[in-house]
Amino acid sequence: MSTRQGGFTLIELVVALMISVVVVGFIATFIAVPVQSHLAQVRRSDLAASAEAVSYWMSQDVRGALPNSLRAGAVGGRPVVEMIDVAAVTIYRDAGTEGDTLDFAAPDNRFDILGLPAAVATHVVVDNRGTPGRNAYQLANVIAPAGVNVASSTITLTPAFRFVGPSTHRRAFLVSPATAVVRYECDLAARTLRRYDGQPMTAAIAALPAGTPSRLIARDVTGCTFTTRAGNTDHGGLLLIRVTISRVTNGAADTLRAMKQLKVEDAA
Repeated sequence: MSTRQGGFTLIELVVALMISVVVVGFIATFIAVPVQSHLAQVRRSDLAASAEAVSYWMSQDVRGALPNSLRAGAVGGRPVVEMIDVAAVTIYRDAGTEGDTLDFAAPDNRFDILGLPAAVATHVVVDNRGTPGRNAYQLANVIAPAGVNVASSTITLTPAFRFVGPSTHRRAFLVSPATAVVRYECDLAARTLRRYDGQPMTAAIAALPAGTPSRLIARDVTGCTFTTRAGNTDHGGLLLIRVTISRVTNGAADTLRAMKQLKVEDAA
């Protein structure tokens, strides 16, 4: 009496393997598309986050900058934009019979202000226009060493100083020239955009010493331009930012070109 052993024949095994391959192929096809789509979305979100960081930091600094203090240029082929950070702003007295008014006809050594500034700086700026002869970067004509008397709400000037002209809004800005400048610099060789703060005011944009502390705002920067446009009687000025960020992740290349227009405060 013969018995037959159970099991798979070679043909059955080959057929089973072929069916398995087909099933796995279908599964891989359906899974690969959404996975690739998700990875692409993650890469683009990362690029968008970098562009948003550029917009956020520069918007904050431009909003708090001294009117008419934005200047753009290039140092060693690196696009640069600078601005003067304001420590405080107040209103000066220019009329009335009580208290000290700010005299624009002759050098003055003290004047009253409306309210107390939140911070005390070393210099006061009145009517900065960003033009020759009325440029705070030149440390002349519109900016003078000052002290704030908290008890009497008075600003003193030592020595006496004659500002070149009154402010349209009677505003006096307090700054610290030794640490007032905020700077953004693109290094296309290093593919970075960095922010430098606490820099001294200089008559022209100059190269920073090697190793100057900075904050990395964006990486993989392959294109960068800063353009300033002056305002007029109808509207304020503009800072145009164009930044291109290109990145290769796992063989996939992505590029984001971001352009931002920031309104500039130019009413001194």
